[in-house]
Amino acid sequence: MKLIIDSGSSKASWALIKNKEHKIFETEGLNPHFVDKTFFDNELKKLKSEFNFDLINSIAFYGAGCGHQYFSEMIKNNLHNNFTNVKSIIVENDMIGAAVSLFYNQLGIACIIGTGSNSCIIDKNVIVQNLPAPGFVLGDEGAGTFLGKRLLRDFLYNRLPSEIMYFLLNDLALNEEEIYKNIYSSPRPNKYLASFAPIFDKFKNTDYAKEILIEGFDEFIKYHILPYKNYQNLPIGAVGSIAFIFQEAFITALKKYELALSVVYKQPIDGLIKKELNID
Repeated sequence: MKLIIDSGSSKASWALIKNKEHKIFETEGLNPHFVDKTFFDNELKKLKSEFNFDLINSIAFYGAGCGHQYFSEMIKNNLHNNFTNVKSIIVENDMIGAAVSLFYNQLGIACIIGTGSNSCIIDKNVIVQNLPAPGFVLGDEGAGTFLGKRLLRDFLYNRLPSEIMYFLLNDLALNEEEIYKNIYSSPRPNKYLASFAPIFDKFKNTDYAKEILIEGFDEFIKYHILPYKNYQNLPIGAVGSIAFIFQEAFITALKKYELALSVVYKQPIDGLIKKELNID
């Protein structure tokens, strides 16, 4: 049996492949920038009742935070410790996973717009160009963290529409102390920020949500698509919950630059499974 793992900062999807069948399981995200070995092992314990680890002989792990060797080796060692009979372990960053998921053996601009954001040009499963991804403090344009930051900033400055402010105060019991604690004192502020993204779906018909979504996607396009040479002639694909749920707003933002969205998946694992099982 083979495991394919797509791990973002918020959640990880584990696809168990056996012959032409597959099952998907989920754990918390396993970004090595934010989690340690204990956290990693505890998440894997959740899977031990689902399938026999000893039967796994091949693992492909695509994860946020695995772009540098130090962190990819950390993930690889943790996997070896838990899957003792495995013969092959491949650990790549999430951008590779997203790009292969979208454009297997093809040429295109692959975008990640989920908790965080990133992009690359992939050609025949090799990334040939990749812009920086400075994370939620300096980057993540259009992503869940971007939306969360905008919402919380406007909450603190009392600049939200009354219906959204009422929901945050009364239904979520949101307050300043909670915000500051989760952003400045918690180990995973990016996940906390992105947890507010669904509010934009709940209030998607408000002018506020429409404006912020278009602004976020416009920023993404400026920083993650337009810098590529010949971007006008390349297909554009996207993976991630934000790209999928708000694809209508993303398509609208792309039209401003005479661009189109050719393929979108909610999570890279969807395309990776199709690739593995040779499904069109």
